[in-house]
Amino acid sequence: MARGFFALFICALGAAVGPAEADGQDPQAFDGERAFQHLRAQCAFGPRVPGTRAHDQAGEYLAERFRELGLATTIQSFTARPALLGGRPALLRNIIARLEAPGRPSVIVTAHWDSRPTADMDPNPANARLPIEGANDGASGAAVVLELARVFQEKPTTHGLVFALCDGEDLGSLKAPKDWCLGSKHLAERLEPAWGVRLAINVDMVGDRHLAFTRELYGQRACPQFSDFCWSVGQEIAPEAFGGGSSRPVFDDHASFLRVGIPSFDLIDFDYEGWHTQGDVIERCSARSLQTAGRVVEAILRRLETENWAFCVGPLPADMNRY
Repeated sequence: MARGFFALFICALGAAVGPAEADGQDPQAFDGERAFQHLRAQCAFGPRVPGTRAHDQAGEYLAERFRELGLATTIQSFTARPALLGGRPALLRNIIARLEAPGRPSVIVTAHWDSRPTADMDPNPANARLPIEGANDGASGAAVVLELARVFQEKPTTHGLVFALCDGEDLGSLKAPKDWCLGSKHLAERLEPAWGVRLAINVDMVGDRHLAFTRELYGQRACPQFSDFCWSVGQEIAPEAFGGGSSRPVFDDHASFLRVGIPSFDLIDFDYEGWHTQGDVIERCSARSLQTAGRVVEAILRRLETENWAFCVGPLPADMNRY
C-alpha cells in the first residue's frame, strides 16, 4: 500500500440490521493458528507476483478454500499494464465469496493477496529488484479473511457478507501512483447491486509479531463515525494493540470504496520493519497477531447486527487524487 479524490456525501442505509440472538453471542471463534496455516501455505508458493506460476497457484488455493466452505465464489479477471511490471499486460484476479442475507445490506471484507515484485525499501541495494515473500504484506490479510469466512459460514450474521481478496494492490510506485490498489479499484466500480454492499473493512499487514495498529487518517477524515466505531470496538477487544501505533494517511484498498461512497475502515499496522524488503518473512509474523486482528473484525461484524448503519462518506482528502 502507499502512504499518503473529489467531494461527495453519501450515507450508508440508516437501518438497523436486526437484533442479536436472545441468548447472547457465542465466544469469539476466530482461530489464529488456522489463519497462520493459510499464511504459511501462501508463502510456500513463493512471491505471488502477477504473471508468475506462484501467483496462479496461490489464486487457485485461495479460491478453493472459499469453495470448500460452500460459499458462492466468483473470479473477477481483468488486465492491467502496471509500470512496475514493465508495462506488459498482466492478468489480475479478484477472488470473491459471498454469504448472502436476502433483503439485508452487506459488509464487504477485503484484503490483497498479491506480493510486491520489488524490495524497493530494502537496506541492501542488491535486493531492490527482487520480489518479496510478502508474509505480512499480503499473506496475513488474506489469511485473516479466509478464517473469517469459516467463522461466519458456521454462524452467519443477520446481515450479508462479501469476502474479497483483491489482486494488484502492491504494484504502485512514486513514479506510477495510479498503479496502487488496482484490484480494489476495479471491484469497487463494479459491485453488483444485488450484493447490497453498504460498508467495507480492509485487513492488511496484521501479522507483525509486535502488533500496533495504525490510525489510518484518510478513512478517519472521510467517514469519522464509522472509523471511530471500528476503532472503539478494537480498543475493547485488544487494547494493547490499539494504543501504541502511529496515526497517518495510508492509501490502501479501503480507499477504493471510499471513492464510491461506501464508509470504509482500514485495519493495518503500518509500523513494520520488513515493509517492502526481503525481511517480510514468516518469522516476523505470529498466529497471535492474526488472532488479534481476526477477532477484532469478528467483533465489529457481530456488533453491526445491532447498530444503525447511518454512517456517511463526506468530502475526501484532496491529496488522494494523486493515486
